[in-house]
Amino acid sequence: MLNKLRMVSVMGLLFVSISACTLFGSQITVADNERGVVADDQGQLQVLKPGTHILSPFWGEATIFPLADQTYVMTEQPTSESAFQGSDAVEARSKDGRQLWIGSTVTFHFVESKLTDVRRTWQGPKPFLYGFIRPTTRNLIYNSAVQHNYEEVVSSKRNEIEVVIRQKLAEEFSKQGAELVEFKLLDVRGE
Repeated sequence: MLNKLRMVSVMGLLFVSISACTLFGSQITVADNERGVVADDQGQLQVLKPGTHILSPFWGEATIFPLADQTYVMTEQPTSESAFQGSDAVEARSKDGRQLWIGSTVTFHFVESKLTDVRRTWQGPKPFLYGFIRPTTRNLIYNSAVQHNYEEVVSSKRNEIEVVIRQKLAEEFSKQGAELVEFKLLDVRGE
């Protein structure tokens, strides 16, 4: 009889716990090409695989990270991949003092095994894009342009400059939990 009473108590407690999680928790669905990152009730970050998950009410909100390639475009003419309505081309001066406007595109994806680090440092995909990808890319383009004369940037050394920027971006992205897929200088013009 005592064993039956314990069994009923355990089952009742389990039912109440599941009901409370269902009522007060949240449900999240992670697509095949995404991963979710959430802090559990001890504050440890956990990666959620594809599927539907019921989160405890004591867990934080899940952050969804796309695993597919993402492309960010910086040009004088705004595009759907641009962050800004106006020109987002990098404005720089060449080594010989001439004004340059440099458009580019950068494609990357998150490394699944590093998502908890990305979430811990950047909080989510948008802060990562606008706080790391965009400024890092712009900085490397600017620093490369100012080391070369105008003619080198717009024609004779353009491909070499692109390769150097691509290598440096790959290194920087890797340190932050992303993988560079492609970098291209789109348009380079000046006065």
